[in-house]
Amino acid sequence: MTDHDTPAPPREPDAWPEPTPEQLDLVRRVLAPHIHRARAERAEHQSAA
Repeated sequence: MTDHDTPAPPREPDAWPEPTPEQLDLVRRVLAPHIHRARAERAEHQSAA
């Protein structure tokens, strides 16, 4: 158990705060390999068609 209670996130996405630059960088680093692989696969499929 933690020393403090964390409030539940808002239900409406519009009520969520904007992400910080650090959060955006983390998402980019995590998703970049998947995005590059998907783009390469899509390019292969389009060139084969």
